Amino acid sequence: MAALDALIHGRLPPAGDPVPWWGVARAAPAILPGYGMRLYGSGTMALAVALAAAAAVREERHPQVLLPAYGCPDLVAAAVFAGLEPVLVDLAPERPWLDLDALTTVHAPRCVAVVAVDLLGLGERIAALAAFARARGLCLIEDRAQAFPVVGDDREHGDYVILSFGRGKPLSLLGGGAVLARTPALAAALVRPPQPPGGVAAMLRYALAAGVYNVMRRRRAYWLPSALPWLQLGATVYDPLTGITGMDPVRRARLPAAVARFRGAPTQPQRRLADALRAGHLPGITDLPRACPGTAAAARLLRYPLLATDRGHRDRLLARLNARGLGATALYGAPLGAIPGVPTPVAGTVAPAAAAFADRLLTLPTHSGVTDADVARMCRSLAAG
Repeated sequence: MAALDALIHGRLPPAGDPVPWWGVARAAPAILPGYGMRLYGSGTMALAVALAAAAAVREERHPQVLLPAYGCPDLVAAAVFAGLEPVLVDLAPERPWLDLDALTTVHAPRCVAVVAVDLLGLGERIAALAAFARARGLCLIEDRAQAFPVVGDDREHGDYVILSFGRGKPLSLLGGGAVLARTPALAAALVRPPQPPGGVAAMLRYALAAGVYNVMRRRRAYWLPSALPWLQLGATVYDPLTGITGMDPVRRARLPAAVARFRGAPTQPQRRLADALRAGHLPGITDLPRACPGTAAAARLLRYPLLATDRGHRDRLLARLNARGLGATALYGAPLGAIPGVPTPVAGTVAPAAAAFADRLLTLPTHSGVTDADVARMCRSLAAG
């Protein structure tokens, strides 16, 4: 029955909206008022540059950086490339936030920076982390790879804010990233890497990639890339960073139009899903956006996060949802210390709250392709327990 359901309705991708094919060169958009912007080849590169700048200011011989124990392994890759030792900090129980008590007790005598991650669009407690960083002379880096800023976002932000424009991100150009710097002095500390060449060939490559991506993310076509194992869609792997480049001219030209499009896009799928989940009274499921009030870093979540009772419950829900083609994921599936390939001393780091969070996390799609019928099928699948 579930297979027939998926055949009738197609298969939803877990995240991502169509990417722009075209764009005209215009002035760089203002992302956060008062923040300067530098563009790089990826979000991981952008984070590495910000970390290197933080280390250079402190002139620490063997610098360290505090990272959340649950997150994308690219956090570790950026730190390693920048020459910083990653030190993992456990999460607050049942929340996507750094544990503030663990922050104060972690042993990192050479720490120069703290990275706060706005996971899936759920904002970190930036005000508390900023106070922690200021009291110790640390740089606060806010990673918003999954939470592109919206107009009117007037909360406190990090010294550096990291954006990613990669595949499946809130604002996607299939590549690229940015560092937003709070002051001119912080901006001046960022390296200026070489810019890749542009030209007709680069434009054609981007147009082809965008066209294929936009077609393959459709529900009637997504079964094909999801069935190709070498694409590793949804796989969590440690991928070392090997260099830093600037953003290419093709993506640079498309960025202003992409920002305007993102900010004008409707958020009905997310609102419909949130309303349906709250009306459903689903036993054993924690609605994380509802459980983290006042911390939303974006008007639109990248994916809708839920916590199941335990790993077994989560895995049963995943199997049921994906048998119906509903685009559910476990996101990274493990804490950073358990991701295959991560280097020492990250590998094997014990973080009980992060491990429990990884075991229980379930995400649902919120992109523009999600319909009312999809939301109803999601809720029925969740209610079945």
